[in-house]
Amino acid sequence: MRGPLLIMQSNGGLMTDAAAAARPMHIIESGPAAGVVGAQALARQIGLGKLITFDMGGTTAKASLVEDGAISRATEYQVGGGIMHGSRLLTGAGYLLRVPAIDLAEVGRGRRLDRLARRRRRPAGRSAQRRRSRGRSATTSAAPSRPSPTPT
Repeated sequence: MRGPLLIMQSNGGLMTDAAAAARPMHIIESGPAAGVVGAQALARQIGLGKLITFDMGGTTAKASLVEDGAISRATEYQVGGGIMHGSRLLTGAGYLLRVPAIDLAEVGRGRRLDRLARRRRRPAGRSAQRRRSRGRSATTSAAPSRPSPTPT
C-alpha cells in the first residue's frame, strides 16, 4: 500500500511517523483518543450530542465526555500517575506532560483502588502513626510530578 503513514495523537489529531518518532509524548494516549474521536463521529451520524466514552485496556479503564458534539480537551495530562483527586495525586508517581490532549479520566488496576480504599477505612494504627511522624499522610502519598518540556 502506498501513501503516508499517519498516527493518531493524544489530542485526536494526526501526525506523520517521522513527527511521532521525534515527539513520542504526543502519542502516549493515542489509543483512547482514537476511541473518543470514533465515538464522536458515530454519535454525529446517529444524532447524539452527549455521550460518555469508555476504553477498557489491560490495566486501566479510561472515560471521556462528548458534550453538544464537542470532545472535552485538556492542555496537560498525567502519565502513569495513578489516581488524581482534584489537583492532588493520591497514588503513583507519574509524569506531567504539558501537551494538548483529549481529556480522559483514568481508573487504575483494581488492586490499586482496593489498596486505597483499605487505607482510608483502616484506623490509625502504629504504621499510620509512623507515616504521619515522617510528615506523610496515612492515606496519601503525594509524589512530585516531573514536568516535560513543551514541544517546539
